[in-house]
Amino acid sequence: MGRIQTSIGLITGTDIQGTVDQLIDLSGIPRDRLVARNETLNQQQEAISQLTASVIAVQLSGDRLAESSLFQTRKDASSNEAALSVSSSQGAPLGEYQVATKQLAATHAASSRVRFESVDAALELEGQIRVRNGGYLKHSMALSELNAGLGVQRGSIRVTDRSGASADIDLSEARTIDDVLAAINDHPDVAVRASADRDRITLTDLSGEAVSNLRVEEIGEGETAADLGLYGLDAAADVAAGADLTPPGEDGRQTYLHGVALSQLGGGQGLGELTSLDITLRDGSSATVDVSAADTIQQVLEAINASGLDLVAKLDDSQTGLRIRDLSGGSANNFTIASADETAQRLGIATDSESTILDGAHLGRQWVDADTPLSQLNQGRGLTPGSFKLTDSAGASSAINLKFAGLETVGELIDEVNSLGLGIEARINAHGDGITLVDTADGAGVMTVENTDGAVAASELGWAGEAVEVTIDGETKKAIEGGEFLSVDVTAEDTLESIAEKINAADRYVKATIVTTEDGTHSLQLSSRQGGQMGRFSIDTSGFDLAMQTTSTGQDAEVLLTDQTGSTRKLTSLDGVFEDDSSGLSMTLKALSDSPVTVTVEENPKAVVDAAKTLVKQYNLMKEKLDSLTFYDAANDSYGLLFGSTEALRIDSGYSRLLSGVMRGNGDIRSLAEVGLRLNDKGQMELDEKKLTARLEEDVAAVEQFFTTEETGAAAKLSALADRLVGVDNGMLLSRTTALSSRIERNSERIDALNTRLENERERLLKQFYDMEAAISKLQSNQQYVTGIQPLSYSS
Repeated sequence: MGRIQTSIGLITGTDIQGTVDQLIDLSGIPRDRLVARNETLNQQQEAISQLTASVIAVQLSGDRLAESSLFQTRKDASSNEAALSVSSSQGAPLGEYQVATKQLAATHAASSRVRFESVDAALELEGQIRVRNGGYLKHSMALSELNAGLGVQRGSIRVTDRSGASADIDLSEARTIDDVLAAINDHPDVAVRASADRDRITLTDLSGEAVSNLRVEEIGEGETAADLGLYGLDAAADVAAGADLTPPGEDGRQTYLHGVALSQLGGGQGLGELTSLDITLRDGSSATVDVSAADTIQQVLEAINASGLDLVAKLDDSQTGLRIRDLSGGSANNFTIASADETAQRLGIATDSESTILDGAHLGRQWVDADTPLSQLNQGRGLTPGSFKLTDSAGASSAINLKFAGLETVGELIDEVNSLGLGIEARINAHGDGITLVDTADGAGVMTVENTDGAVAASELGWAGEAVEVTIDGETKKAIEGGEFLSVDVTAEDTLESIAEKINAADRYVKATIVTTEDGTHSLQLSSRQGGQMGRFSIDTSGFDLAMQTTSTGQDAEVLLTDQTGSTRKLTSLDGVFEDDSSGLSMTLKALSDSPVTVTVEENPKAVVDAAKTLVKQYNLMKEKLDSLTFYDAANDSYGLLFGSTEALRIDSGYSRLLSGVMRGNGDIRSLAEVGLRLNDKGQMELDEKKLTARLEEDVAAVEQFFTTEETGAAAKLSALADRLVGVDNGMLLSRTTALSSRIERNSERIDALNTRLENERERLLKQFYDMEAAISKLQSNQQYVTGIQPLSYSS
């Protein structure tokens, strides 16, 4: 039978639930005391945690003062922030530097001089656009390469022409042979032309007089003239040649001072034997130019310019071929350049035209060979590590993973391909700008190369795709012509817009855009995907002529950094940001300055002062927290959670003794007060910034020693005290937290036990009251039964 669920006795009218609750409340007084105790213990535990965090904050701010690097932070400044901003690394050498700003970084760009009326109309052009990354014909040896790598002493030389006029030529900032030639040729006080093509510098007198010898002298005790092979030059002639400067290399090949060797052209095959050029200008004037003795492209240009004709010959806009301009002003004849043999064709300048400007063919200077580092490919970005699969026409396959192959040069990559055992031969291509893969399997299939696992290296090499028929060594073969170029086929249906799309789809070297000019016509513009010198490119077209002209030449930013010893270094950068490890300077070139920018690097006491201010702030926050937890207000008889706590007293006394005491073994400084740190009468820390700054400026090493000395230094002592207070190994506050946790846990267990006992007692009392109600109900029923009994009557 279930228990009657009612709070009021149905028989007695007793408030059973209320009565039981009061009885349980009386029995629960010990439990309630434990609950209240646990609440206090939890509050104390939270207070200990807050105090622990405050002590750790003090420890961390003290640890910052233990770092020697803090005392090596630098304050740097530029005398011309508009031109050059600067920052220095920790520990950078102190001193003053001079920075000469030479050139800003630039991204290479070119646009077509040919204009088009529409961007979406068929242009009816058929042929090919080829964008190349390399093969430039301009060459000027760096002075640092002369004299077996010892370079040329910076200084001045004195040049005297045959009229007796002299000029002091300042070569202190010259970096290349070009710089030397320009300094001599551009000086207004002497009529001398300097040239250098092979292994020496040659001076030619242009004064037309014979009053004096043609001379070169050292200025002062320098050796600049000697290093340039010009020392002692004193000739009673109009032409004087200096000493040999460039002996042949170990491979027997000659390195030229100025100009690219003709043997490097034609993809490295050379241009063959050259004889002479027959040139006729539009005014009818003509000359035969002998180029048979030329070894460099510069000598060819000089021979043409010395023809006596009214023309100018130089490298073309992209510096990959020759440009010759007829300045005669005539119109009766065509401008023609021809040869009895193939000399004009080999030089790419054969013409018979009404035009007065000839842009010659790309001369194909070889710039990729077996020794070329793979890191120089792809506009200097190198190859992205990854794998690609090669399959020959017979179906045999193999793969190369550049991430693990350990290949460093083009030659090593060629050897790796040729060692795979496939019917594929790798070789330097005919243009001398990459690697061609030739199918030697003669199978029924098609030789292919494909990137694998999301790699792009095959595309970067120009290999991704299938073999096609090409002419190699006069024979038709199936090959993949890889290299540092982008080739785009143009058909009659192509529009200016579709040509740009084809170039951009290749995603190599350049980005194509369409520019609308003021007259509403449109031109094709290409800009490099890579900044600086490595982003240069040249453009050739076959089948049509877009007359592409360079609008911005890719160049690295360049500065000359002179340190305190007077030593000067050239620094280059793709984007104008220079990181110089030896000086610890990071510089950003924003604009060119007419005068050198002065960069100063000084000690930076502010960094140490700021660290000391942080220590002061964290200590005072800890002190405020400690005071709020240990206060006693007699008037209101109130006190903090940790009032009278041993732990709180030890923290307060420990820091007071340490911060006010003497610290021996750290050099001349023996107390925090000597560096401007002290406790005031309220127990808070104060910092005298002027005193600390003055001490740092006076002897930063002494302040560093005081704070950073192991074990005995101020920072080490602060850390040791914090370890005793909050360390994970028996730290006082950690031990206190653990003890509180144990007490809270024991109390919680007792509370749970008491709650169980009280619940059982509640059940017992309720049952007793319900049983009492049942008993009384039964008694009442019996009483009613008895009352209902009638007395028996007996008949007499």
